[in-house]
Amino acid sequence: MPSPYLFINVMYSHWLQTGDMRLAGGKRSHEGRVEVYIAGVWGTVCDDGWDIKEAIVVCRHLNFPSAREAVDGGRYGPGQGPIYLDELNCLGTETDLTKCESSGLGISDCKHAEDAGVVCANSTKKPVELFVEHSTTISGFLGELFESGRDCDLILSVVVENSTVETICAHKLILSLVPSWSSEANLSIEVSSKCQPHVAYFVR
Repeated sequence: MPSPYLFINVMYSHWLQTGDMRLAGGKRSHEGRVEVYIAGVWGTVCDDGWDIKEAIVVCRHLNFPSAREAVDGGRYGPGQGPIYLDELNCLGTETDLTKCESSGLGISDCKHAEDAGVVCANSTKKPVELFVEHSTTISGFLGELFESGRDCDLILSVVVENSTVETICAHKLILSLVPSWSSEANLSIEVSSKCQPHVAYFVR
């Protein structure tokens, strides 16, 4: 008997690789702090030299049709990990920020208070249709989709001790198995400070 297959309509069509990007810290899926994936670790980008050409590269890579604004550090909060890129000078045609002229990968004199962000046009390209073998690959695929922070269509607010401390880019596809969840609404969950560091893993 052939293995069962699940048909999924999604935007994200490849596993994480060096140069991939995501948006973090924004209230909506098309805005946020720019984070770049290098050798298995997410890092940020300094806002020195940051302008609309760099924003265009980010938004196109994330499947948004255009960029509305290049955002200086501070609006979406400081990131964590390495600051991978500084003094970027993109043409606007590159496939990702690592292809742009810069001071060099990992070379920066910035602090996370200067982490760059973008606001993309709030519209996405037509979804890519994929067949995923449910018996062996669906779990890994959904995990990569969540970790990528790309093409999310739902914002999950994490509230710790009556203060919102984090927003997580999530996907209705992943949360559709929760019986009480309404597909029309975003989610807000309350956790203790001890549980907060584990929320993203739990959702994944």
